[in-house]
Amino acid sequence: MHRVMLILAVSGLAALALAVGPRTEKTAEKPLQRRIAERTYPSVFQAWNPAENVKGESKPATVARHDLIFHGPGFFGLRWKGKSYGLATALEDESIVAGRKRRAKLLKLNPNLVLLAEIRYRDAWKGFLPAGHKWWMRGRDGTAAPGWAEGKFLKLDYTSADYRAHVAARCKPVVASGVGDGVMLDWWRDDEHRLALIKAVRAAVGEKALIVANANDRTTPKTASYINGYFMECTRSKTPADWKRIARTLRWAEHNLRKPRVNCLETWFHKSRRDLHLMRATTTLALTHSDGYCLFGDPNPL
Repeated sequence: MHRVMLILAVSGLAALALAVGPRTEKTAEKPLQRRIAERTYPSVFQAWNPAENVKGESKPATVARHDLIFHGPGFFGLRWKGKSYGLATALEDESIVAGRKRRAKLLKLNPNLVLLAEIRYRDAWKGFLPAGHKWWMRGRDGTAAPGWAEGKFLKLDYTSADYRAHVAARCKPVVASGVGDGVMLDWWRDDEHRLALIKAVRAAVGEKALIVANANDRTTPKTASYINGYFMECTRSKTPADWKRIARTLRWAEHNLRKPRVNCLETWFHKSRRDLHLMRATTTLALTHSDGYCLFGDPNPL
């Protein structure tokens, strides 16, 4: 899912917005595993849209306050080659150059930053594929199946082996470009189609690239060995049972997902962005149950 707006979490002792590694004048970037290992805690991640509670600074500086970010390829300067966004499997050469420059600028601001590009496979906006294309999933009446209600997205037919191969083919150039450290896959569950998809994606991006999947507060034992981290978009956080489930899933992910692990825990405010007790609870849970990243954000309807 996409968040309309996100804010940085604040712990009881320190603002997560300040969790940025030291600046460096060196142009050579750190290897991925060092960036993950050498960052400071608590670590904050950006899920799609940027922070809004930091005023009076450049956009790159705000992005670099995070230690991990996932967004669409375009956010990093990459552009697909061809008229149809969703059918393209290659990137424009000049956009790769631009993307590498943007990456270098961000890593200069925060040498420990990890960059992931979301590759859509489950749903997308109406213009993602041509109207009537076979890869739109359809209901029994033949009409396009609705995907994400708030975004007015339509479902994509990831049950198709051809489409799964196409998704994997789109992941490969993003990592090969040198702009992304890996990819992010939304709406993740354990089923036969997603298992086939994650195997294809892992084969396409290689053994060293990161794959993060949005499993919410659920575990996915069938696909765990292919995934480096969950995006835990915890939509339910109002009861003790909710927090126990979140804690169990985070601990499970820290012990069962693929190394290096980059688990990302997010909760939403209940009444306002000033729900400081929820910010602190999220931060504390991330610190005590993982070596991962955390975020406190706006509810999806916003």
